Amino acid sequence: QHEQELAIQRGRCRVVSSSTAPLGAVGLENPVGSQNCFLNVVVQSLWHLPAFQGPFLGGSATHRCADPKRCLICVLRNLFSQYKFSGFAHIPPQELREVVSEIFANIRRFQVDQMDDAAELLDHLLSQLHCELSGAPSAGS
Repeated sequence: QHEQELAIQRGRCRVVSSSTAPLGAVGLENPVGSQNCFLNVVVQSLWHLPAFQGPFLGGSATHRCADPKRCLICVLRNLFSQYKFSGFAHIPPQELREVVSEIFANIRRFQVDQMDDAAELLDHLLSQLHCELSGAPSAGS
């Protein structure tokens, strides 16, 4: 949140009122060189699926968070909450990017500052979420 406040002071972000912002007005940041396009398109697609966002915003996606640095559920819950409640026009996906990078480091996919494939990320994210929710071994292991 402190970084967002600094970004506003520097004029990089604009605050949108939740009462005047059209549906879908919030986007994810993609600074030059960050290579977040593939990640952002997947997250934005999932965000627009009520059946997907509901459990994260409503808290029904229950799990035991063994390692917050590798918890996809926690980071998606946080990101979706920012989408819904932050009031910012753009929110940073960096926390998600770092968790995804950590989870899939052993297969050398979806690493920070590297470009990758959106369809493959979607497949891996859904598999990882299934593992986290069912208690099965991690898809990234």
